Amino acid sequence: MIKQPRRFSNLTISWGIYLFAFCHSLLILFYGQSEGLFPMPVEGTDQLSMLQAAAGIYRGEMPGPGYMYSPSYTLFLGLLVVVSGGNLLLMRIFQAALCALIPLLIYKLCLKLRIGRESALCGALLYCFYGPAQLIALDFLRAAPLGLCFVAMAYLLTEALLRRSPWRYFSAGICAGLCILGRENFIPVVFLPFVMMVFKTVRCRVRLAGGGLYIGALLLVLLPLMLFNQIRFGAFSIIPGHVANVMGAYHGSDASPAWGIIERIPGQAYKFMASYEIPNSLSFYAHRELIDYLQICVIPYNLLISLAALALFLRWRNKEVLFVGFLVAAYAGSMLFFEMFYRFRIPAVPLLAVLAACGLSALFKKGVISLKIAALLLALGIFVFTWQSADLLRPAGERRAVLRALIENGHIGKAERMILSLEKYDVPVSELKELLEREKNSSMSRDGF
Repeated sequence: MIKQPRRFSNLTISWGIYLFAFCHSLLILFYGQSEGLFPMPVEGTDQLSMLQAAAGIYRGEMPGPGYMYSPSYTLFLGLLVVVSGGNLLLMRIFQAALCALIPLLIYKLCLKLRIGRESALCGALLYCFYGPAQLIALDFLRAAPLGLCFVAMAYLLTEALLRRSPWRYFSAGICAGLCILGRENFIPVVFLPFVMMVFKTVRCRVRLAGGGLYIGALLLVLLPLMLFNQIRFGAFSIIPGHVANVMGAYHGSDASPAWGIIERIPGQAYKFMASYEIPNSLSFYAHRELIDYLQICVIPYNLLISLAALALFLRWRNKEVLFVGFLVAAYAGSMLFFEMFYRFRIPAVPLLAVLAACGLSALFKKGVISLKIAALLLALGIFVFTWQSADLLRPAGERRAVLRALIENGHIGKAERMILSLEKYDVPVSELKELLEREKNSSMSRDGF
């Protein structure tokens, strides 16, 4: 009798997902460094400001009243400085190791939503092959660790609801507090779970003590910092002056009740869904052109949005799926007042991958064919509506900088192809063509021709 092969256990798959995600990040880092990427951040960037503050904490110097960056991420960077001795490469590796937990939590949350092991694995892989999330996890920005806190909060709350576990409510509250310390727009988002109480099936499973533990843990994270700011700066807040500073930066000093902010909301909502990754100090497209390995990250952002819509259309009766959808919508709503740079979307990507996996699962399960066709048409319509050509939208200066890097790194063939592409879009490249010719002549001289 032929024995059937044993199925992989969830533990084995979990380790496999984590190791794959971590090695995936290491390869991006390795190939990027071989092209001269991932250097010390340059002057004027958020990355450098946070690194300098983290190094100051290591020396025993606390950031001053003008420091407007995430306190939790700054402390995390300070910890990385301690364990790495300030070695930037090691710091990037340690952060990649932390962020490799994200696809693992996606897999586990998908299992809690009862969509099957294969679909749960698909959700984890969708995240792994979404390039901007992998790139941002290697940079000194809070977006990827914030995404980890957000998906962990969602997972723990789902677990708490299903198991009626006080410990998980408390742990979810800790993650919610870390989300707020990471970015203050999470304040309304972390209270959204209470909206689910409108459903009778949810109310009957939630005890008052669970909600109290969630809020108590959240306050346990926030209050020490707020008290510290009250004593040191006279401001009982998470980051003194931060809200006014951010609103002024995006909308000017007279931004308060400005109609202009409201006018921008539809456009920002579209940018939240659209495929184009709006750069802000870290261009995904530039890195992809220089790191060939990043070419395997083929999942466009708007595909996740389209598949998430598929899930909400076909699984709208599933309260857990609705809960994840509400969290994504709440996060998106909290960011509509600002320019939607792609790094601002990253914290929601893990939950979008969960919804995308749910959508694919629902599509391949038994059901009404006409309903699935309608859902597919909806998803296709959203995908087409939100698709944007990066070649048309990318700044000319960024593309010229990539071309220069290709030439200086000796990638003659790639540079020649890129020149043809840039000329097609009327990007001036005459001086770079001269540089390319000089590099070709120099290369031939070195080779003895």
